[in-house]
Amino acid sequence: MPKKKMDAFDSAISENGIYAAEGGVITEISIEAGDSITTGTELLTMYTQNVTLTVSLEENDAKNVTKDSVVKVTLLPYPDLIFDGEVSEISDARYDNSSGSVYYDITVSIDGNQEEFYQGMTGKVTFITKETKEVLYVSNRAIIRDGTKSYVKMKDENGNVVEKEVVTGFSDGANAEIKEGLNEGDIVLIESRVSDE
Repeated sequence: MPKKKMDAFDSAISENGIYAAEGGVITEISIEAGDSITTGTELLTMYTQNVTLTVSLEENDAKNVTKDSVVKVTLLPYPDLIFDGEVSEISDARYDNSSGSVYYDITVSIDGNQEEFYQGMTGKVTFITKETKEVLYVSNRAIIRDGTKSYVKMKDENGNVVEKEVVTGFSDGANAEIKEGLNEGDIVLIESRVSDE
């Protein structure tokens, strides 16, 4: 083997390991342990660009997303890890004849360590369009709505269940911010139904 080719080989192989010239994501491994290889054998496929996810949003949801939007991403294989992301592209509008809706494709680049990412993984993208820090909140199930007013049930000093009016704020779908009416440490009641079966 000519010295030039041997030097190129040595720059990529060290201690029986293959070293990439730059970082990337391995999307396919073409060989297995014990396989024989020859010149030109494809060992693996690697993308050197950032990992991206693309989601389609209806026009009403997409209007709240910009390139400055805060994005959080979870991937199905790693449900306990939350990755930061950024909006890298927003497509032109497209009309879906079957639903009669306008959609935008939003491409999100995932930041951070991408060693365990593979092509085709399923993920969940959350666009944070409003964020409130250090708030008092209760479960949405504890809130009773009556027209424009909201209440929670509590026990008074005698142990009687009473309704207390509250002013709610931002909700993430599971919990609601309490702007007025409660103090930290107050205990509210959630009614549940028990079957007699």
